[in-house]
Amino acid sequence: MVHKLGKKIKNLFVSRARMKDLRGRFIRTTEPFFSDYIRKSGNDDFMTELQIRYFEKRIRTLPRDTLLRLYDEYERINRVRSDKVREKLLDYFCNSISLSYSLNDWFLHIYVNELKKRP
Repeated sequence: MVHKLGKKIKNLFVSRARMKDLRGRFIRTTEPFFSDYIRKSGNDDFMTELQIRYFEKRIRTLPRDTLLRLYDEYERINRVRSDKVREKLLDYFCNSISLSYSLNDWFLHIYVNELKKRP
């Protein structure tokens, strides 16, 4: 409990420049894993393509505290020594990112708009 509180207080002092750098690094490092995860997820092709196409926009629109939590989780996963365990944790991690698409109906509006554009 104290650790979480300390982390939240520390995160309050992350500068805008640092957050911009962190978002960019997060996008570059996690997009390949996320794309592979989504392709294997069994969604229809249209949904899969949309989730991959809007990945960067989703990360750029995540609330600051959510991004910091995800970034911290990603760093901890990368410290795991076992490849098998790391792969499983990366799947759970990608699932967390996928679930973020439903926050505040963020993806629903995009999905509806993209459906309207389809022939």
